[in-house]
Amino acid sequence: MKHETYQWPNAAAPVADKKEHWRNLHGDSVLDNYYWMYDYFGKGPDSTKVVDYLKAENTYVDTMMSATKKLQSDLFTEMKARIKEKDESVPVFKNGYFYYSRT
Repeated sequence: MKHETYQWPNAAAPVADKKEHWRNLHGDSVLDNYYWMYDYFGKGPDSTKVVDYLKAENTYVDTMMSATKKLQSDLFTEMKARIKEKDESVPVFKNGYFYYSRT
């Protein structure tokens, strides 16, 4: 069996900022250095920083996984071929009959 060595792309993983934030949960003090990311959900002042960080993470993953594009495509095609494709709506009972649609 022939083993090929793989050379990882030279890409640095993004590092999220740490901002000290203490929270009291059920009487315990908990340090959460990434609490600032919660601003994303409230559209707070750091929400754009969260989006920028997530985009950087996605770019990093795309770079690191770029050599596996063919394998990903092959696996997706194989899995899709094994799925019985049919589309049915949820049956609705009305006037003593079940109604549904399928394609």
